Amino acid sequence: MASPRSFPPQRLLLIAALIAGRPALAQPSPALLIQGRGIGPIRLGQTLQQARHAWPGARFQRSSDGEGIALVAVTLGPDTLLQLYANERDRTAPIHWSAVIVGIETFSPKPATAEGIRVGLPIRQLEQVYAPVRSIVRSELEGREFITFTRQPPQLRFRLPPGSMVPGPNKGIPTDRPEARLLSIAMTTR
Repeated sequence: MASPRSFPPQRLLLIAALIAGRPALAQPSPALLIQGRGIGPIRLGQTLQQARHAWPGARFQRSSDGEGIALVAVTLGPDTLLQLYANERDRTAPIHWSAVIVGIETFSPKPATAEGIRVGLPIRQLEQVYAPVRSIVRSELEGREFITFTRQPPQLRFRLPPGSMVPGPNKGIPTDRPEARLLSIAMTTR
């Protein structure tokens, strides 16, 4: 292997410039890879029972969100990694293991795409991977803010923290604040 001294200074400067121009994204763990229709071993279309068998080291427990929707939290060690939605109606009822997963969301920075996109990254880094922002919308009922990029995978949905949007110069179309970071990554069958 060549030592750093054997590279001409111009080559070292070129390498440094190339590295500086690219986002420094950590590679995801294969066990927590966001790809296709799933995150890690959990896939859309599986029953909750199939998901539990696919990830025997994880704990599955009843959960809910701020709106009272029945969810299943998937935890590994101390970390809640995923929230699963399977059209269950009663957040106080035991998990209905034969229910089919129609939504997966992560608020954890541990799962990531093959490109290293994960929760907590600045929106500017997502633009370097998925091209410019195409739209930012706020849901009417919940006030949740979602951002879409020109070349993002169609199955992924990116959520911003509340208050990340500001009116933009282009006919009031919202834009994100420069310091905005990704709040969650989700995928649904819809």
